[in-house]
Amino acid sequence: MCKTKSTQNRQSLLKLLVCVVFVLCYLSGFLDSSVWAINDSVPRARNELPETDSIKKAGGGNVTIGLRGDAPTHDVTQQAWIGIWEADSNTARAKQNGVNSDHPSLTSRFFANGRFDASDGDPTDEYGHGTGVAGIILSTDTIFEGMAPKAHGAAGMFDDAMRLHPNKRDTCNKDHWTETRQAGNRLESYPCNVINGSWGINRKPKPGDPNKGISIVQADLNGSSFLSKLVDKYGFVDDRVIVMAAGNNGDGSGTRNGLLNIPADHFNGLTVGALVDVAGQGMNIVRVAKYSSYLPLAGGRNGVHLVAPGSNIWSTAHDHGGTNKFIGIGNGTSFAAPHVSGAAGILWSAGEQAMDKNCRTDHDDPFANDHRLIKALLINSARKIPGAREGDPSPPTKWEPGEVDPTNNKHWLHPLNYVVGSGELDTHEAWLEYREKPEWHGVKYENRWWDEYFFTPSTIEVVYITNIFDDFILPDDHWITDMTITLCWDRHITDPETAALGLSNLDLSFLYSSPDDVGNWVEILASVSSNDSTEHIFLEDMKKYGDDVDYQINVSNSGLAAGISLENYALAVHYWTIPEPSTLLLLCLGGLALVRRLKKSVN
Repeated sequence: MCKTKSTQNRQSLLKLLVCVVFVLCYLSGFLDSSVWAINDSVPRARNELPETDSIKKAGGGNVTIGLRGDAPTHDVTQQAWIGIWEADSNTARAKQNGVNSDHPSLTSRFFANGRFDASDGDPTDEYGHGTGVAGIILSTDTIFEGMAPKAHGAAGMFDDAMRLHPNKRDTCNKDHWTETRQAGNRLESYPCNVINGSWGINRKPKPGDPNKGISIVQADLNGSSFLSKLVDKYGFVDDRVIVMAAGNNGDGSGTRNGLLNIPADHFNGLTVGALVDVAGQGMNIVRVAKYSSYLPLAGGRNGVHLVAPGSNIWSTAHDHGGTNKFIGIGNGTSFAAPHVSGAAGILWSAGEQAMDKNCRTDHDDPFANDHRLIKALLINSARKIPGAREGDPSPPTKWEPGEVDPTNNKHWLHPLNYVVGSGELDTHEAWLEYREKPEWHGVKYENRWWDEYFFTPSTIEVVYITNIFDDFILPDDHWITDMTITLCWDRHITDPETAALGLSNLDLSFLYSSPDDVGNWVEILASVSSNDSTEHIFLEDMKKYGDDVDYQINVSNSGLAAGISLENYALAVHYWTIPEPSTLLLLCLGGLALVRRLKKSVN
């Protein structure tokens, strides 16, 4: 039966509407959702990170590098060393805490007599904490695999914290932390590229009676303790990625008042909070565990940088006789931090392999490898989740910054969310940002890039403008809809027994300019914390600011600290673009025409 012209027109219009709806759904992400398995913390944190990846070599060709799998050359220098900086508990509890590196899933990963204690030699782990932390990072078991099973491990034990805690002694005085420093220095000397610290303290000496202790208050979390300066020294001087647990003080009872521990108030490392699955609400629903510390540091400074699974975690058993090799090690930010340490080790190892083979990123840039860059990539790539805590009857429904300037809502004073930091660890996305992978998703364009540069006292700002800075690509007839930017630099400190030189004040802003008004840049959003070493911008569903606009990322020097002549920084960027509406319509019509021609050829 022949169709009438009006019927054909209605069918054509219907096909056009279906095409438009499909494109709009695709742009909104409706057809691109993911399902996560919360009951398996390592796969969730790695997010389908492949075992190996192929990147291009300078001069042509590709090179395969190992991520969670082996580096193809099996070169020990290309695999990350990850230090387990752990507090022994042999004088505070009946059982000792160490790392049983003779566990069958750990023994091949520990080298150079990596298990030691600064005072007690080689402690046996009777408590389970240290061995569980090590397994989250390094386990080679095929089912309970660690984050970085090809990395190398070394364990540094100290018992300062446990010896001092019962007596409530001075927990911030350098004279009481000699073993802690010895253990950290030993890990640094291997050298360990990443150091995981799943420990902390939440007490200070009582005024007038230093042999008694009282709980810390927010003003104490200002980075001035010996321990906090020690962490920063390992980053600034020794170029180590330092990952610290936020603390388990979140439930608000007694001394557990929501504040982070010392030395989680450092400046140069990463501090990690813990996630928990919310039972009965689907695998995609996670919240920050009620025990996880979350309140801001002194002066409102951000404390938590990102969050990772930390509840109901399974890992290597300290008592691994018979078939009991893996157990549920429990809940705590102690178990969230090693997920991030493993991710940092993966990035470090990938960068080392890439540089050794003279490889280039997808934007044809040479790779670099240092703690500031890895920190920026891990923060920038985190999945944005609401800052919701377990048990909150009215949880927030979207991610928001910690504090916005009440007089200017375009200025973020403390840019990370206090509860979840930048969001949930996503190792796969961090790697894609490291390799600067651009991708087309239908009509949407996704771009990733990073840069490392520096300020001198005479440098006012560094600007990155679309299609002028080579990596900052804006396709023709597109505008940016979603943008994430992270800037990281260091507090300068060379010795924890002396004062830091101070903290430089760098700021980050995102602007646009119309071609009809050349040079008149209009601010979209700025991150302008005055007391932190991280700035962060996150925008989604951005409006169109005009036809053919240019965009600019501006890193500005609002004041280098006294005595600093060179301030290095790392910048990580990720964004999405979509085409102009007229271009979308043409794409839909073109797709419809293609369908009609194909159908005609079949008939």
